[in-house]
Amino acid sequence: MDTDDYAALKDLPPWQRAYGLSVHLGQSGTETAFGLLLSAMWYETDSFFESPGALDDLLHEAEFELERAGEEAKPFLNAIVAYALAYAGRIEESVERLKLAKQAKDPPEHLQNYISAIETCQTDMDAPACRPDAPANP
Repeated sequence: MDTDDYAALKDLPPWQRAYGLSVHLGQSGTETAFGLLLSAMWYETDSFFESPGALDDLLHEAEFELERAGEEAKPFLNAIVAYALAYAGRIEESVERLKLAKQAKDPPEHLQNYISAIETCQTDMDAPACRPDAPANP
């Protein structure tokens, strides 16, 4: 625990610090690690997207999550990744990831609504409704 890497964790916001600790404890690739990064994206949005490695960490952890997920969950996970990519300005990658989300067979209404919202946000991520912490039904 007396390392520069561990000391650097103290300066991170809480969710990102928790993720860093989970990696330090060998938890990368787990549901917990993915969940911590999602919380960081939703609740520490500005610092998450300003962090040079946070999005890459999320994409890395999402791949593990997609491997574990059942067929019903994969479209929603792909939509989450598409949203994060769009928010980071990586629109082409976002569009490609959203195509995977749209492959859902008989998608539930909430997934259809989420996909539609992401498509709208891809053209204007600065809209208040496009923030990760925006209410689902404003």
